Amino acid sequence: MTAFEKQSDHRQHLERVSVEGDQSHQRLGLIFGAIISLAFLGGGMYFASIGYPKEGASLVVGTLASLVSVFVLGKREQSKKLKLEREMMMQMTQR
Repeated sequence: MTAFEKQSDHRQHLERVSVEGDQSHQRLGLIFGAIISLAFLGGGMYFASIGYPKEGASLVVGTLASLVSVFVLGKREQSKKLKLEREMMMQMTQR
């Protein structure tokens, strides 16, 4: 095996590890985000059920607004990344 092949294999291994780590972090973030959101939504409903409807509604609306904003910002960031990757690929193919 030549040095070039070894370097290529090593680079591919590092990229694979990096991608797998990113996927793991994304999955954990999604799980923790869901747990926290459900806790706040449950807390809002609990407050509303014990006679604090304004406070309960504030928790529910605030939680939902946070979820929507995170989703929208995430989609925007994802589209920026995809656009940048497309531009880089176009530049590479023009060479």
